[in-house]
Amino acid sequence: MTTFDEIKEIFSIKRIIASLLAALMMFSSVVKSGKLGKVELVVTGEVTTQSEKINLEIRSYSLKEIDYSEEYTIEVKKDGEWEKLERGPIKDIAIVPSTMFFQSSNVSVDIRYLPGGKLEAGEYRITKMIKVGSRSDFEPYTAYFTVTEAPAQEVTTVPAA
Repeated sequence: MTTFDEIKEIFSIKRIIASLLAALMMFSSVVKSGKLGKVELVVTGEVTTQSEKINLEIRSYSLKEIDYSEEYTIEVKKDGEWEKLERGPIKDIAIVPSTMFFQSSNVSVDIRYLPGGKLEAGEYRITKMIKVGSRSDFEPYTAYFTVTEAPAQEVTTVPAA
């Protein structure tokens, strides 16, 4: 008859093997997609005309340390040309150590610092300066996104008494 400790050992071995297989599959996917050793900037989630933040993810497929500042530029596409949006200054510096594959860092950009505090529907791009490795320089990384019109909010009226 199998003891409880033997059952626990079997399940922990299965869990280790499953974790190793998952890691190998992820690594294989990164190699096949050409992302190995690279970093990418991605806008996550929907951005609408009523959004207060733009959520970014800095994804690392590198073993090197990743540094970035809170600085960014946002541009809107008007008549086929990119036009920079002005905003208030932001001076904080964040350092994100990335010592393993598949690490990421989430950053939010507050739209209230932009002119009018909101974005109009249209095509946009956001650029952040990111440094990959201690011997490299900061380089621009850009993510493209679309701002959609926010759905109209339903207004309920109550008859006067």
